[in-house]
Amino acid sequence: MEISPIYWPGSSYDIRRGEWFYTADNQKFVPCEENLSRQIEDGYRKFKPWIEGLVSPPTVITSVSSETTIIQAPNTIVASSSSVTSTPTELRWVLFGKYSNQCVIYSGATVAYLQYDNISTKLTSAMITPFTKGIVGTKLIRSWDEIEKIKKKLAAKTKADEKKEDAVLEDVEETEENPDRQIDHL
Repeated sequence: MEISPIYWPGSSYDIRRGEWFYTADNQKFVPCEENLSRQIEDGYRKFKPWIEGLVSPPTVITSVSSETTIIQAPNTIVASSSSVTSTPTELRWVLFGKYSNQCVIYSGATVAYLQYDNISTKLTSAMITPFTKGIVGTKLIRSWDEIEKIKKKLAAKTKADEKKEDAVLEDVEETEENPDRQIDHL
């Protein structure tokens, strides 16, 4: 969809419906393409990440002694053994069409991550996740209200950082004016 002036010459602007947004720098949020947004929303409605505990994701049971992986359905019992470990699977939605080599991982009620579904992403994720305690990929935010909350938090953090910086500068200036003054804090 496009908008342009009717009564005078001017430039046209592209209009997008914004349900899911992405950003590269946490400053400018851009709505996802309509087809991508629809696919992300389909997965969102299937997994219902906004309802915690309603539907538990299946658990992957991996035996230490073999290479086989068994997927356990929710609410089923597996005999416990010291050689068996279990880890919860991700709420992962595979995309199709133009985005067939990508997937979406839902991490909360309003946050998802767009990842390429290839071996290099999986290796990077396996190596980085223990250090970052997060998911690797492009962060997606659902709804403009959440973006406004993020912007307010960033503005408050920037203001707090500026106040800290001003306080440090004042301490430095006072120390330069009075070199005999002792600093009791850092």
